[in-house]
Amino acid sequence: MSLQQLISVIPAFEQVESRQTSHTIDCPPGRHERRPLYRSVQAAHRHDDDRLCHPTDINTALLWMSGSLWGRGWDDAISLLPWIAVLLPIAWLNFRKLDLFQLGDESTASLGLSLTRHRFWLLLLAVALAGISVSAVGAIGFIGLIAPHIARSLVGARARWLIPLASLVGADLMLLGDCLGRILIVPREVPVGIMTAVLGAPYFVYLLRRERRRSYS
Repeated sequence: MSLQQLISVIPAFEQVESRQTSHTIDCPPGRHERRPLYRSVQAAHRHDDDRLCHPTDINTALLWMSGSLWGRGWDDAISLLPWIAVLLPIAWLNFRKLDLFQLGDESTASLGLSLTRHRFWLLLLAVALAGISVSAVGAIGFIGLIAPHIARSLVGARARWLIPLASLVGADLMLLGDCLGRILIVPREVPVGIMTAVLGAPYFVYLLRRERRRSYS
């Protein structure tokens, strides 16, 4: 039973007990002690509402959900540096396996690569890299969709060059979105996640239309 349901049920019990006590002379003393319990539960509920509905907490949650660099400094970058310094080189060292996966499952399995095991570890590595980024700046959309496509159009599909270039392109897109968000509506600031969505949505539509034309040709 939730806290709201508990609060709504307690007055009903008190009304029933008050009717019963009006017809009886002797009443156990414990029955009159439930009204302070109701007040304490209601006070705890108000305390939870105040804590959950604090304006600062709501604004922080909204900024994190939309993705923003507001309030981020060198301390946040330094805290992410050990993870990136370890995980990103590991991802780059697996470029041969990533190239093999582009050939398809049958070709990859025929070359002796364990599909299930290597796919699991590569996906876990990708989730870890994305997770540490989201934990710092929030959910910034379209970066992971657009940056690899732009990098692939520049250097091809070889993961040896695609991984570092996609990282640089993604960082540049995020900085571009942050700069535009700071200067478009002065003195207000548009979160970088919204700006990357505005920049990335047209490009993503362009990619979909291009793939559709290729499928028809």
